[in-house]
Amino acid sequence: MYARRILTSLICLALFSLTVSMASGQMMPGMMERGHWSDSEKSPSIAALLSLQPMPLALGNFYADDWAKGILYTTVEVGLVIPSIVLLSNRHMNHMNHHHEESEESHGESGESWTDAERVWFISLVTGYILTKVISSYDAAASVERQNRREQRVSTQIMEQTPGVLLRASVTF
Repeated sequence: MYARRILTSLICLALFSLTVSMASGQMMPGMMERGHWSDSEKSPSIAALLSLQPMPLALGNFYADDWAKGILYTTVEVGLVIPSIVLLSNRHMNHMNHHHEESEESHGESGESWTDAERVWFISLVTGYILTKVISSYDAAASVERQNRREQRVSTQIMEQTPGVLLRASVTF
């Protein structure tokens, strides 16, 4: 049981590290100016992946500089994860107590099955968490798309107002 928890924790940590390294792979020295991207567009797919990572954090919305939605989605995700963990912990403790008591007595009903109310509550929490992650992911990608379009319009307007020839070069590695 503990080995499975450790393995699950390692998998979550690996997925989190992967998404963070993917996002930081685009952040090279000189690309940031006062907390904003300078000459590079943000990637909607990275925003979506950051939101879909398994931790209860809406990292994609923070990546999209949409802090209000990031805080909102993170609050909802944490609000769904904590009761799920409490339910699983209580269930695990009840299982351990029943198992210990029955090992001393007879081998009857082990108390391993969940009640209908527990099962419905847990499934509702997990479903809500998954839906929140998907909605957060879509919203983060859409926010990045809107932000990229807005920046393209602004740079086009500046280029039209500039007299003479404007040469712009962009090199990324």
